[in-house]
Amino acid sequence: MQAPEAETAGLELTVPKRAAETKHAAKPSEKRAEKKSKQTQKADTEVAPRVAPRRAGDYFVHRFSGSFRQGPLTLIERVVAEEDDKLIVDYTLEDGATDKTLRVTLDRNSERALRVVELTESGELEVPVSAYEAMLGQTVFSPDVNDELLEETQRTCLVGPKELDCEVKQYRVFVGDEEAKLTVTESADMPGRDLSGEVTAVDGSVIYRAELLEAGNTPRIDDSIATKE
Repeated sequence: MQAPEAETAGLELTVPKRAAETKHAAKPSEKRAEKKSKQTQKADTEVAPRVAPRRAGDYFVHRFSGSFRQGPLTLIERVVAEEDDKLIVDYTLEDGATDKTLRVTLDRNSERALRVVELTESGELEVPVSAYEAMLGQTVFSPDVNDELLEETQRTCLVGPKELDCEVKQYRVFVGDEEAKLTVTESADMPGRDLSGEVTAVDGSVIYRAELLEAGNTPRIDDSIATKE
């Protein structure tokens, strides 16, 4: 998820780079189209991973909701093993009716997926990397234009039972021709991983919300997983 000035804006919420210094006045659609084209070109050349170091046992529980899809999603990320310059991470996506788990071998430095298997009742099934990309793609929402930073505030927020000092930024964005607001919450206590990202319409309705519900480390790790890879 990417906000202006190369900052990330919540989990997997992709916002194009801010346009040139000019702001929307009458906001003609042709000017927004031109902005979007320029922003998209920038975003395509400036994408870079920004993920805090992880170790075996780390887990993160994210929830995605809003009108961008029919029902909420829960994404559980758990680092199940470490092997030299690789991480083996289980991603489980739940939609309330079904769940699917992919075990992904990642390059520790670039976060590039090297191998993906689906964990099924009958065992491991090798699948293409595109299956992993498609899973995460279900959690993505992209406003069309990010117009300007509106406000920055400091507050205390919760991730599970933990209280963290947080920075909250609000941006004016556009979804199609409609103005909306993007709110991003970050904490220096969790570098590289935003705590929430939300896009709301002018009437207050939630278009997209990404929340980090829980994060921690548990010792439920099978060290033999790495050797199997």
